[in-house]
Amino acid sequence: MKKRSKTFLLTLPLISLFNAQLLQASTLVYEGFNYGGSDGAIHGQAIGGGAFGLSGSYTTVTQGLDGPSGNTLTSNYISSGLSLSNISTTGGALETSIVTNRAEVKEGLYSHASLSLGSAATGTIYRTMLGRISENTFAVGNPFAEARIQSSASITGNSNGSMGVAPKGNFSGTRPSIGYDGSTSHSGSSLALDTTYLFVSKYTNVGSAGGGTASLWILNESDYDAWQLSGGTEGTIEANATVTASKTDPSQIDFDNTKSLRFASGDFSVDFNSGSTAYSSNGELTVIYDEIRFGTSLNDVVVVTIPEPSTLSMLLLSGCGLLSLWRIRRKR
Repeated sequence: MKKRSKTFLLTLPLISLFNAQLLQASTLVYEGFNYGGSDGAIHGQAIGGGAFGLSGSYTTVTQGLDGPSGNTLTSNYISSGLSLSNISTTGGALETSIVTNRAEVKEGLYSHASLSLGSAATGTIYRTMLGRISENTFAVGNPFAEARIQSSASITGNSNGSMGVAPKGNFSGTRPSIGYDGSTSHSGSSLALDTTYLFVSKYTNVGSAGGGTASLWILNESDYDAWQLSGGTEGTIEANATVTASKTDPSQIDFDNTKSLRFASGDFSVDFNSGSTAYSSNGELTVIYDEIRFGTSLNDVVVVTIPEPSTLSMLLLSGCGLLSLWRIRRKR
C-alpha cells in the first residue's frame, strides 16, 4: 500500500469526528426546545436556547372547546426531551394533547402551536425530527397530530398547509402520514406507543411550479443504528426504515418567511358526518416532538453527538501517536 493511502486510513477516524459539526453549516432551521425551567404551556415562549431559522414567539390557538362535552387541547413545553442513539439533542420537547369526550355531538376540534420561519430555501429540502406517541386511546374517530409548514396569514384551520409529517395521521390506528401540499398519504404500517422514532422526510422542487414529491422514512433506534452501519446514506435508508410513505402533488409549495412551523392536532372526522347525532368520539392522543431540523441535504439534518473536548483531545493525541509510530516503523 502506498504511503499516502496508509496515512489516509490512519487519519480517517479523526476526520469523521468533525463531520457532524462541519455538516451543520447548511442547516436552515433548528428547534431543540432548549428552554429550561418547568413544564408549562408553550404559548408566548420566545425562540431561543440555540434554536435558529425561526423568529418570534410561539402562538397557540384552539377551536372547538365551546361544546358541551368538556374537550381539552394542550400544547406544552416539557423539560424532559427525547433521545435516540447518537442523535444530538438538547433541552426539552413539545407535547401536544387532544382529549375528547363527545357523544352524538357534532364538534370540530383544532389546536395549533406555531412559530414563524426566519429562513428561506428552494429546490430539495430535508427534515428530521424525533417523535413519540405516548397515548392513543381512541376506539373510533380519526384524531391526528402533525408538524407542518403553513401560511402565517392563516393561523387556524388546515388551509395553506404543506410539508406535513404526522406521527399519527387522520386515519385509524397509529398510522403516520406524509404530505407535499395539503393532501397526505398514509403508511400501511402503524407506530408503536411509547417508542421514540426518527422521522426523515424529503421534499423536491420546493419553490418552483409543477409540484414535487414528499418522501418519508421512519426509524426506531435499532433501525437507525443499522442504517448508520450500512453507510447512513439516502440510498440505504429505505431498506432500514420501519415505515415508509410518499406523496406526489402538482401544486407549488414554498419555504420562506411568509410561512410558519406549525404543530397541529385535532379530530376532523366529524366534519364529514352528515347526521346531526350520529357521531361519538372519546379518547386521548398525546404526541411528543423534539429536535426539529430542516436543511438542503440529508447530512444537514442527521446530526450526531460530538465527543466532549477532553475525549476529543485524547482521541486526537492517540491518533497522532499512531501516525508517529507508523512513520517510525516505516523508516526502519
